[in-house]
Parts: sequence; C-alpha cells; structure tokens
Amino acid sequence: MVALALRPGHEKDLEIQQLQLTLQERDRMQATKDVLCTSLTEEVEQLKLQLGATVRVCQGLLRRFDREKQRSDLVQSLSCLPEGGKLVESQASPQASSMENKLKEENQLLRQRVAYVESLNAKWQKYDSSREEYVKALCLKLKEVSPQAALGLAPANGGLLQQEIARLNRLLEEKMADCSRLSRELEEVRREDHERIQMLEQQVRRPCLVTDYGLTHATLHPPTACNLYLPLPSSAPLQVLTYVDDFNSERADRERAQSRIQSLQEKVDHLQQQLHGQVRAPFQPPEVPPVLPCGRCPPYHNKSVTATGCLPGT
Repeated sequence: MVALALRPGHEKDLEIQQLQLTLQERDRMQATKDVLCTSLTEEVEQLKLQLGATVRVCQGLLRRFDREKQRSDLVQSLSCLPEGGKLVESQASPQASSMENKLKEENQLLRQRVAYVESLNAKWQKYDSSREEYVKALCLKLKEVSPQAALGLAPANGGLLQQEIARLNRLLEEKMADCSRLSRELEEVRREDHERIQMLEQQVRRPCLVTDYGLTHATLHPPTACNLYLPLPSSAPLQVLTYVDDFNSERADRERAQSRIQSLQEKVDHLQQQLHGQVRAPFQPPEVPPVLPCGRCPPYHNKSVTATGCLPGT
C-alpha cells in the first residue's frame, strides 16, 4: 500500500484501469459460464425428449416387427403342410403368396427404418459426448485464465503503452482543435447571416414607406384639374424592382448560409462522435469456437474467452 501511495498519478491511473479490466474480464467469464450452463441444460432436456421419442418409435417398430414375424411364421407353417393338405394349399396359394410378398416388403421397410433410427441415435450420442468434452475443456480453460485475470497482469512492454497514450492524446487535441475551429466558423456564419437578415429587413421596409407616403399624399391632395395629369416619378418602379431583386438575392444567400450552418453542425457532431469513440473503445464480447452441428439442434457460435491487459487498438 505504501509503494502504491508513492507512485505517480499516471501509474495509479494505469493500475486502476488494469483492475477495472480485470473486473470486467471476470464478469465476462461469469456471464459466459452462466450462458453455457443455461444452454447446456436446455440442450440436455431437448436431447432427453428426443431420446424418449426415439425409444417409443423403436418400441413401436419392434412390436410391429414381431407381428409381421408371426404372420410370416404362419405362412411358412401353411406352406409346410403334408401331402394330404395340398388341395388346401393350392386353393390358398395365391393369397398366401401375395401376403408373403407384402410381408417381406414391410419387413424390409421396417429393417431400414430401424437401421436409420439406430444410426440417428448413435449420432446423437456422439454429439452429446463431444459437447460434454468441449464443455469440460472450456471449464479447464476458464479455470486457467481466472488466476491470471485476478493477478491483473500488466502489458509486457510499457513503452508501447506510453506511445499509444501519447498518440491518443495528440489525436484528442487535434479533434478538439477541429471542433473549436468549426464552432468559430459556425458563429461567424451565423453572425453574417444575422447581419444580412437585418439589412434585408431594412431594404424591405423602404418600399413600404414609399408606398405609404404615396397613399398619404394622394389622400391629402386629391386629384384636381391641375394635378390629375401630373406624371409619377419614373424612379419609383425601378427602385421597387431593385428592392425585390435584392430581397430575392438576400433570401438565396440566407438559404445557402443556413445549409452551410447545417453542414458545419453535422461535421461538428461527427467529429465529436469520432472523439468519443476513440477515447472510449467499445466492448467486444468473447468468442467460443463452434462445434459440429448434428440433427435439428442449432450449433453454438459462441466466442472464445480471452484475457488481455492491453488497450484496444494496440
């Protein structure tokens, strides 16, 4: 504890990170054990049900096979009658031969089905034994990995770790500089947009003032015989058209500025997401090698459990 207290701050942080990684690794191993136990329990129950169904089918086939065997024995006993029963045999020979052929065909089918069921049962037993061996090997591997994870082994090369930390710090500073630069550009675009909007509003108010002045003048000075034929100022329509053109151009500039602001905001968000993603690496679940699937049970595509103390990306 005294040696740990005398260490520098970055070494304490590294030790805390290693302990956190060790704790996360143990949690992952425990979760993997729980998942394996649950899946194996379900698989055992399913195999028991299938084995019971196979046993029932075999028993039914065996009973049917016994009945067919009794019928074939009866036909053979009829065919072995003495000479005195030749008349009965000759009368019953067509039915007996057809029944015998039918029984032979059914007997052959039953033998094929029994052979198929036996081979299927052997495959299930082989698959069950392979799963048990795989689970035992996995448990041994977990027991071997657990002490190493509990000790919290540090990375073999500290220089590589320091280089990776320095690289990540430089990348963080670059991303933060990009974010600040884009924020300044965004503020500048917003300021220019605000100034253009104010100037546009002032230019739009001027034709309204001219129109109001014309209406007021016409109200205060109604047309008389003297001023009825006085021409309007020739510059008023041109000024109105100029204001309209300026309004349209300023509106287009405003739309372009708004799209530029939106693109800059999206770029800032993207850079912030990249920054958070590189500072805090995502968790990847462990892998377990798949086994050979057989029958109707789906194969297990788990991931192997590894315990490393290195940072992601090194």
